[in-house]
Amino acid sequence: MIGEDRQRLVESPVAREDWPRFLDSFSEQHHGWLINIRQLRPGQSAHPDAAPPVSSPQVSPPLWPHDLPLHAIRLHRNGDRASIVVTAGADTAEAALTLEAVSALCARTRDGAHQGLRIDSTDGSSALIEFRVSATPDMLDGLAESEL
Repeated sequence: MIGEDRQRLVESPVAREDWPRFLDSFSEQHHGWLINIRQLRPGQSAHPDAAPPVSSPQVSPPLWPHDLPLHAIRLHRNGDRASIVVTAGADTAEAALTLEAVSALCARTRDGAHQGLRIDSTDGSSALIEFRVSATPDMLDGLAESEL
């Protein structure tokens, strides 16, 4: 059905050599957007329709408080190992989260609207950076409140 196809979550892998440029652009484009981060254990689906009930022991609690404005997502390399640092929050209460041993990076969209990112680690776990509200960036009409 057409309606179902338009609602499918699409995950687009980002080539490893493109990670620095992609993350810089993504951070700039989504600076100030409200995000949540949650962790998926190995084998747990990143697709929202496949998620177990909230009471399930497979559901991880958020990795930090909900709805923080995104500041930046940056790549750090140490030889062959890559880590990604996510910073978000108000100027007076910024939070930083380091995701170690990154093995893959995927952009997530639904019907052309950005949903966030999936960051996979070599241990089989993943972190989902999810926007509180998804939108195509061209639908926004200016600066986020945090940018004023």
